Amino acid sequence: MENDILMNENFKQTTVTLSSQVTLRKEYFGGIVFDRRNGNIIEIDKSCYVFLKSLKNKCVDVHEIHNIMIGQKIIEDKKSDFLQAIQNLLSLGIIEKNNNIPTLPVLYSNDNNDNTYAWLSAPETVHWAVTYDCHKSCHDCYVRRFHSIGSELNTDNSLMLIDAIADHGVFQLAIGGGEPFCRRDIFELVQYASLKGLAVHITTGRYDFNDQEIKKLSGSLASLRFGLEPEKLLSPESLFYKEIMKSINLCECFGIKTGVNIILTRSVIEKLDTILKKLVDIGINHITFLRYKPSASIKKWGKENPFTEQINNLYDYVSGVKEQYKTSDIRIDCALSFTYRHLPVAQAEYHGAKGCVAADRIIAISPDGGVYPCSQLIHPRLCSGNILENSLKELWDCSKILRKYRSFREKKVFKESWCGVCSAKNNCGGCRVFADDALGGDPGCPAPVLPSLREIGKSGRAVDLKEYLTMNKTITVGEYMKRYGVGQRRAIKELNSSRFAITESGYSGKKKIDQYYYCENDILREVQGAVGYTSGGYPFAQGEEIIEWLDCDNYGYPAWIRNR
Repeated sequence: MENDILMNENFKQTTVTLSSQVTLRKEYFGGIVFDRRNGNIIEIDKSCYVFLKSLKNKCVDVHEIHNIMIGQKIIEDKKSDFLQAIQNLLSLGIIEKNNNIPTLPVLYSNDNNDNTYAWLSAPETVHWAVTYDCHKSCHDCYVRRFHSIGSELNTDNSLMLIDAIADHGVFQLAIGGGEPFCRRDIFELVQYASLKGLAVHITTGRYDFNDQEIKKLSGSLASLRFGLEPEKLLSPESLFYKEIMKSINLCECFGIKTGVNIILTRSVIEKLDTILKKLVDIGINHITFLRYKPSASIKKWGKENPFTEQINNLYDYVSGVKEQYKTSDIRIDCALSFTYRHLPVAQAEYHGAKGCVAADRIIAISPDGGVYPCSQLIHPRLCSGNILENSLKELWDCSKILRKYRSFREKKVFKESWCGVCSAKNNCGGCRVFADDALGGDPGCPAPVLPSLREIGKSGRAVDLKEYLTMNKTITVGEYMKRYGVGQRRAIKELNSSRFAITESGYSGKKKIDQYYYCENDILREVQGAVGYTSGGYPFAQGEEIIEWLDCDNYGYPAWIRNR
């Protein structure tokens, strides 16, 4: 530390300023720093926010600002900690040194931000499907599920949408579809969003870009990601890989960052070693693994949904390929956060696993301007409003749908699932898309991190009891006591309140020997609840229909999508 400029006496003559590439936003816990150069998002406490705010458009002497912050009781008198924090900010490029500009020791108070809620003041990222049109017919595409969405916005309304997003303090706009480049005005929309201060990203299925198209995006587009079709990835011909590399080289010539997305279907996972080697060999270094989402075809889903063993081996596999391809940036999407479920929270976040962030850090906007919790949760009953008809701030803070998904971990249907019992629920929680009711636990997680049956808690016992009764059909009060290590009174109370257990006579049990049976008819009520009811309380799905569904093989396809 002796040679460190922060500990050198000459540092007293050094001023620092906030980088021009950084966006600062106030939050209830302090603030968020967004670095537009690399997309890094850093959460900071209140004292750090006040410090960085004081640097905006100014150069300030660090020692002077430290003394002011102590005087205003913003920080404690721990200069070494303060200087170490400055060093960290310098190393990240959040602040920059400047010895030539006069010191301006002015400390600004916090913004007049009226956000009193215990969540972010705005999404970090908005996912906008600008169109559902596409020139391809990929078998694994999930967009065909969204056929009932209204007409897409015209150019003028799209520009108004961008204004609303930027004015609300959003950092990034991720554009997708469909195929975004089916829209003739896509270049105008990208350029306008960039001028509004948004970091713009596009995910495309096109590989045939020309110089003029990429030139139009240059300076406005932060990154262009290519979605790779599973069928072409599995093809032995090399032409597809050459097409990808041609577009990537073109982007690099114009300073646009690129990357590729790989959908982990069952077939792709089986050939993933070969696929990765081909991609890395042609110079592709930014790769994201995407979990296979329910396609429009149930049969296709049944054929390509990965086996439990394939998913369970992902952590070791991803760790291995990261070690093998050290110069490559290999990541996973949020639906695969359970890959890091056994790691401590801080370590999981280091790998980019923050779990489900629907309506928490992101929202999705459909082509007609409808606002949804995430780009996969597109359903008429999950629309929180329209961004052209409602204030984005009003929707973000007040929408019952967004607030429900923001706090899904507190809902009973989640708590009474293995995801709700798992020790990684806070930094994972699974993906809502795969839950039958689009809100509860994720049945695709191969192995939740669970305590013993005697330490599993009330919610855990409710989940285990359902599985136990499904397999064994019956349980006595005494068996319940022995299995979970609870007393007779608690055992009887929990059995009586269970939705899946009933005595032979249909009345509540009262004795240690009382026998409880699996209540199969409750499955009908559970599925009806997932499908929903009319305003008059009439179920959309009748019992006969549900029995027919249960008799056919749906391959674990989520009920909320199947019964739309």
